[in-house]
Amino acid sequence: MAMKDGSYIQSSHEWEVLVVRDFEEIEAVRQTWEKMQAEEPYPRINADIDRYLAVLKATSNSIEPYIIVLKENGRPAAMLIGWLDKSCLECKIGRWAWFKPKLRRLTVVYGGVIGNRAEQISGVLVGELMKVLRRGEVDVVFFNHLETDSSIYHIARKVPGLFCRGHFPKAEQHRCMSIPDHIDRFWEACSHNRRKKLRKYIRRLEKRYPGQVKMVTFSRQEEVSEGLRIAAGISANTYQRAFGIGLVNDAVTSAIFEAAAKMDWLRIYILFVADEPCAFISMLKYGKICFAELTAYSPKWKDWNVGSIIFCKVLERICGDPVVESLDFGFGDALHKRAGGSRQWAEASIFIFAPRPFPVFVNLILSATSAFNILTQQFVTKLGIYNLVQRYRRKRILKKFKE
Repeated sequence: MAMKDGSYIQSSHEWEVLVVRDFEEIEAVRQTWEKMQAEEPYPRINADIDRYLAVLKATSNSIEPYIIVLKENGRPAAMLIGWLDKSCLECKIGRWAWFKPKLRRLTVVYGGVIGNRAEQISGVLVGELMKVLRRGEVDVVFFNHLETDSSIYHIARKVPGLFCRGHFPKAEQHRCMSIPDHIDRFWEACSHNRRKKLRKYIRRLEKRYPGQVKMVTFSRQEEVSEGLRIAAGISANTYQRAFGIGLVNDAVTSAIFEAAAKMDWLRIYILFVADEPCAFISMLKYGKICFAELTAYSPKWKDWNVGSIIFCKVLERICGDPVVESLDFGFGDALHKRAGGSRQWAEASIFIFAPRPFPVFVNLILSATSAFNILTQQFVTKLGIYNLVQRYRRKRILKKFKE
């Protein structure tokens, strides 16, 4: 049954599917959305309705809402939260994007499958996505980091045909740590060597710059502009920024940060040494979880281990918050995440392509490129030079970026 805004309802036996593609209809399902999100055992902030709306509004007309509400016997059972855009899908060899086809994509946001995720319900959701692909509404569906032991992951990997399912998804460990009630509990849980090193870094910096080491928190709406400007200035000289993944001070980022500050989620922690900003961590405090989003330090201060120092100072601040129970380290792996993480799980991003010639062709190219990257990484790892190659590439790209 079509609706006036382009949304539609489909009924099949006990299942009823509502597809929402309009801001007014989003508000109509707000109560259902918020209830499901609140009942999630580990709610991701990306799937929060207000966070979702803030991102859509900040990006203006570049993305459109696309939400599936699944009802079982008339009662809301699950939701799939995503958006539509037309963007380039980058097929990369290493960091070189050699093929960038433009596709109409439906992105399921991180944590964007909420409610009952039983196998049957996950099957219905994936079935609806296959219908969307077959109708030609989109060229590809992208799931942003699904837990690899979830039913939705296994069904999305199994149901699409051989030429439509993405191949060689890269599994990554996602880590979080339980927050103790006092920073002393953290030090007690550290290994002797790690505790000794971290305290040595802090003492050495404070001895060299007595009374000049301080951490400032930017969290209020009126502080966002200044905090973002300083943090983006630090990020501008890092290898992450050279790769195009660092923090930038643009209109979209500013709008998203201001919306987060309005909800009292945003925390930008900046470490100053002798009045010079040298490291930052941006976080979102969402209920009982702090999500670490971005972090960087100035290469000039690398030898002073300012990245480790700001982490310790931020953790001390978080330990003083009686509400926070977990610190989520976000995507990717790193030594400090492995050392501090008390819980971990595997995640992988996956694609489902439409059963049409061009999307299938793109899938073949992407799969071949992914296979090449995996084999190359395995080869250099076996030779024992993977970390050496990574450091060389980072230095080379950073040097070129600065030029």
